[in-house]
Amino acid sequence: MVESAYVERTVRNSCAVLSVSRGNAWCWRAVRILVFGLVLTTLVIGCSRSANSLASSGNKAFQNAPPAVKADWDIAAAALGKNDYCTAILTLRKLQEAPNLTPEQTEIVKKTATAASDQMYDGANKGDANAKKSIEDLRKAMGR
Repeated sequence: MVESAYVERTVRNSCAVLSVSRGNAWCWRAVRILVFGLVLTTLVIGCSRSANSLASSGNKAFQNAPPAVKADWDIAAAALGKNDYCTAILTLRKLQEAPNLTPEQTEIVKKTATAASDQMYDGANKGDANAKKSIEDLRKAMGR
């Protein structure tokens, strides 16, 4: 509560300085938009996790999985650890089609596959040769 009061007072003082002749209604609108944008940005950045961290946290969910499913998860997690996006994504896609996944495992596989794909394309956009090669390999493997 103390921090909230301090922030409110600081914002009010800033708005008082900024308001000239129109009053400070525009300032409060601007502050609200700014705060909303900051909160939204923080949530997006905070909620986006790397594929490696998702794979690490998913290990517990696959601990008691059938041997074939656990083996595929371990292959995907190891591939992500080495930034072998092609192997990881193809293995995760295979897992997505597995009929015996729990809802928790299905969600983890989906999120990890999305994060791996995002990470791969982000790396390719930044000039990462390994990511670019993975994209080419994926296209070949999928017949595109």
